[in-house]
Amino acid sequence: SRGLGLGLLGDSFQVAYQLPTMIYILTVGGGLNSVFVPQLVRSMKDDADGGIAYANRLLTLVMVALAALPATAWLAAPLLVRALSNPVASDPAVNEVAVTFTRYFLPSIFFMGVHVVMGQILNARGRFGAMMWTPVLNNIVIIVTLGTFIYVYGTAAASKMTVTSIPPEGQRLLGIGVLLGLVVQALAMIPYLRETGFRIRLRFDWKGHGLGKAAMLAKWTILFVLANQAGALVVTQLST
Repeated sequence: SRGLGLGLLGDSFQVAYQLPTMIYILTVGGGLNSVFVPQLVRSMKDDADGGIAYANRLLTLVMVALAALPATAWLAAPLLVRALSNPVASDPAVNEVAVTFTRYFLPSIFFMGVHVVMGQILNARGRFGAMMWTPVLNNIVIIVTLGTFIYVYGTAAASKMTVTSIPPEGQRLLGIGVLLGLVVQALAMIPYLRETGFRIRLRFDWKGHGLGKAAMLAKWTILFVLANQAGALVVTQLST
């Protein structure tokens, strides 16, 4: 029974942890990587300012879109959990913890997108290192978070923690810790952008600067990613 309870707690965490990444990939992730990067390179070569204005427009557009997305997903968290794992959603205790974790993790969608755009801006300028190593910071924060959780509550064997016994403070610690990892990962990109002479400036003059055309090109990639994620949903439903 203890092992089952621990397993259910792990399932609730795993489902919540997967959801932000899946939502990000389904919405803007695929398009950013496949379409907007070539556009960034083109603007660097063709635009008089070396593509700085275009990059800032893209970054602003992504920030606006990804600020609204987690808020909407936060309201739909119970439905999202059920879509990813019906067994988790069908158990009230497990579902409650999964929804709580999901709502803590969902803002990470914003920081995933910001990190990717800033990384691609750097890549277009021939700086590849930052995007490769900054995820290490995310991992370090998560390791520290898990270590702190174990220090406070003990190991799984010692604490006998389950979905019914994990306290709100424990859920908050894990939730904020996981989110903080993505925040640190994104913010760590800013000094590298400044080294290239790039300064972040919010630009809302999107019309007539090629973003719409790039978005149309991205739709095919998004459809392809959607098909792949549909398969992932089936696998997750069967494994939880």
